[in-house]
Amino acid sequence: MSGYLRQYPQNYNLINNDRFTLLIGQIKNFGLSDFFLDFYRYPLNPSASAFEAARLLENYIRTGDEAPLRKYLGDRGIRSLEQHSFGYYPLYELFFLLTRFASPPLNEAQVQLAQRRNSTQWNSPERRFIDAIFHLHIYNLSRTLELINRIAEEGPETVGSVFGTTYSDWVNWANEYVELEEVESQPLGYLGDSVNRTGPILYTWTDQELVDLMDQLNLTLPVRSEFLSRYDWVENIAAIIQRYRSGSAANGLYGVGPFVKNQSAEKS
Repeated sequence: MSGYLRQYPQNYNLINNDRFTLLIGQIKNFGLSDFFLDFYRYPLNPSASAFEAARLLENYIRTGDEAPLRKYLGDRGIRSLEQHSFGYYPLYELFFLLTRFASPPLNEAQVQLAQRRNSTQWNSPERRFIDAIFHLHIYNLSRTLELINRIAEEGPETVGSVFGTTYSDWVNWANEYVELEEVESQPLGYLGDSVNRTGPILYTWTDQELVDLMDQLNLTLPVRSEFLSRYDWVENIAAIIQRYRSGSAANGLYGVGPFVKNQSAEKS
C-alpha cells in the first residue's frame, strides 16, 4: 500500500482500485476523498492488507459470512478480536477494523447506533436503515432510535409512510429520506423542461407523489433495485418524462406538481 500512498494525492483516480470503488459505492454519505484521507489520518497497520480486506468485504456484502474475515485476522495474529462481534460495524467501519485492528473513532450518536446495530440480524431492514444513516449528522437521536424500533416491530412498509413511501426498500436509501423529510415538495412548472431542471424538483417529491404523476402520465416507473441511490432513481424518472414530453400529448403541460398532489402522501 505504501507504493500507492507516497504523498497526499491530487487525483484519487491515480490510486483507485475496483474493489475500493465497490466498497465506497455501498457506503452512504462517505466519498472516495474521505476514504483515502483516512489512510493518512489513521495509517494502516503494517500487517494489514487494504486490498485483501476489500476483497473479503466484497464477499461479506453478498453472503454475510464472517469466517473469512476472522481467518484474515487470525492469520495475522490478531487474537484480541477473535470473539469480537462484527455486528457493531457498518461496512466502512468494518473495513477500518480489518485494516487498523482497532475500532474507528465514533461520535456519541454513532456509538449508540452501533450498539443498536449489534442487536440486529444481518441484512435486516433495521440494520440497513442504520447503515444508511450512520454518517449523517443526527439531530434527534431518540427519534432515530424510535424509528429503528418501529422498523423492527412494524416493518419498513408501515414506517415508510412517515416519509411518504410504500416501498419496503426505502431503508436502503434512508439517508436521503431523512434529509428530505423537512423539505417541501416543489411545484413542477412545465413538464417539458430538461432533466437538469425537473430532476432536482422531482427529488423533493415523495415517492407516492411520483407514483401518482407517472400513473397520470401512463408511464412505467423504473425498477428501484437497478439504482444505487434515490436521486439516481428520480433522475431516471425525469428522463422518462422528458422522452414522453416529446410526444404531442405532453406539449404544454403546466402545473404538474399541484394537480397530482395527494393528501395521503404528505410528509409527516
